Amino acid sequence: MKIFFGVLLFICTLFSCESFETEEVSNTHQVLSLLLDEFGSPVKPPPPIEGQKPYFTNQQIDSIMNQKQVLGVHRLLKYRKINKNLLEGNQNEDYVSLLENFNSFKSHFTFDINKIKSEKNYNIIYLDTLLSKQKQHELYDWQLFFSRIAFADNFEKALITVSIKHNGNFLCLLRKKNKKWTLVNTKMISIY
Repeated sequence: MKIFFGVLLFICTLFSCESFETEEVSNTHQVLSLLLDEFGSPVKPPPPIEGQKPYFTNQQIDSIMNQKQVLGVHRLLKYRKINKNLLEGNQNEDYVSLLENFNSFKSHFTFDINKIKSEKNYNIIYLDTLLSKQKQHELYDWQLFFSRIAFADNFEKALITVSIKHNGNFLCLLRKKNKKWTLVNTKMISIY
């Protein structure tokens, strides 16, 4: 009888871990989809200096902003450490505890690029790190690198870093409301 209950307990534990992992994977793809749409947008040309003619016509600006982007994404969500002082002044203790969770990761995480759903219809491909820097520059409009994602136990809050080549590293705080992830706050960590 003890063996039966032991096996039953093991099976229940296995399924509860599996459902957590499935929920984590699903939420990971949702967060990455949102962040790729947010950080993969073309950069709008700056306005002209006062008194000078515009560099671009409105039609050219619209063309730039509507260009289909090719986003190169590293296949690993890397673990990294972030200084807890970056969240100073944040009134929400949940994000501070998420940072502790974030800093406790010891391994990378591989995600499935086929499960990324871009609302902006970007072409999202894995980075080919064997290409020369020149070929990479020609192939990708943006190169993005993501960290592991620290989720709250209820999957309603998350913390992640995003690195954009030739741009910067950003700490992102996210919240899930009505089954949809939104970006709550972004803080630049460094210039990249």
